[in-house]
Amino acid sequence: MASSQALQNSPILVHIISLLLPLLAFAFMVLRAQAAALLRWKCTIKGNSTALSSWRSDIPPCNWTGITCGDLSHAPRTFVINRISLRGAGIVGRLDTLDLLSLPYITSLDLSSNTISGPIPPTIGSLQALSILDLSSCHLEGSIPSTVSNLTMLRGMYLYNNLLSGPIPEELGILPLLVHLDISSNKLTGPIPPNIANLTTLSYLVLSYNNLTGSIPKEIGRLEQLVSFDVSHNLLTGFIPSTIANMTGLQTLMLQVNSLGDTILDNVKHLLNLQVLNIHHNEFSGSIPSGLGTPTLCNLTLDIIILPV
Repeated sequence: MASSQALQNSPILVHIISLLLPLLAFAFMVLRAQAAALLRWKCTIKGNSTALSSWRSDIPPCNWTGITCGDLSHAPRTFVINRISLRGAGIVGRLDTLDLLSLPYITSLDLSSNTISGPIPPTIGSLQALSILDLSSCHLEGSIPSTVSNLTMLRGMYLYNNLLSGPIPEELGILPLLVHLDISSNKLTGPIPPNIANLTTLSYLVLSYNNLTGSIPKEIGRLEQLVSFDVSHNLLTGFIPSTIANMTGLQTLMLQVNSLGDTILDNVKHLLNLQVLNIHHNEFSGSIPSGLGTPTLCNLTLDIIILPV
């Protein structure tokens, strides 16, 4: 009776509660929808993955294996599922049976090193809060959907060691925060899109072990933050663009097993931070420029050049 009387005498408290109740109800509905989507996905998974044994309706989803909950940004202490981490969990299933539209607050999705087949669904673009996407070492097929352009908060995309085919989507070039991009060891074809140079925050760009053709675009020199650039084991032709000299922070440059050619390697001799340059199985000719890398070189050959750290 006393607490009820106090509530009646405190219009501010009543106002605060009236504001919080809709938020709490909304968050509860979101969490329930997220949990339902994951349980439906679990029903499509083959085999007996013990990692998902805790995914049950009688256990709160925030206590499930591989699931992390966090606050809604506009409603502290109101929990929703925001991370899924199931690396190497023995899952045998498909990604396109997961209702990604019901997971709008996911910031990290790691399903790597599982037997996940089928395509990457276009609904991946609905995860607009996503910062890390790791679908590496699965069995994904088909193309990289253009809807990845919606993942504007993405900092790391790891799709390596899959069966992905088709071109590198130009839409990758409009992800403003991307730092790590690794789409190596797939079946990607076509050229390296020039607008990949719009990713000026990139530190690591790995495109190796694909079937990429054409030349290295001259626009690549705009990636001045790049530390590692790997386009080895492709079908690239043409010369190393002179603009590569702008990538002054580059430490690793992997060009081996292509059909690149040039008379000399003048275009890389200004990369003073370069530690590893691998160029074997190309069509380079001429001598090694004396200005390449640091003044003291070791194990210097045209096949593999290793500069001291």
